Amino acid sequence: MTAPFDLQGTFPADARFAAPLRALAAHAATHAGCTAEVTASFADAVDAAFRAGLTSVAAGTDIPVLIQHTAGELSAVLTCGAPVRITRPVPVD
Repeated sequence: MTAPFDLQGTFPADARFAAPLRALAAHAATHAGCTAEVTASFADAVDAAFRAGLTSVAAGTDIPVLIQHTAGELSAVLTCGAPVRITRPVPVD
């Protein structure tokens, strides 16, 4: 089992940063031990939430992002106005 981790950062409220955030989410899911299907689903959901959140924030602001892995769960919280939480199961050895 992979040790728990927290990744915290901010991304500019700009659609150009959706792809790098998606790649980070996919890497986190892979590192956490998710299957290829769960990894793709998690990365797609993070990307979609980020793009949807762009309509809720002013241009030039930053969007806080937290990606966490705990025993049995991988989650991402994006704060684009109201926080959006995305979770996926992680295999526990």
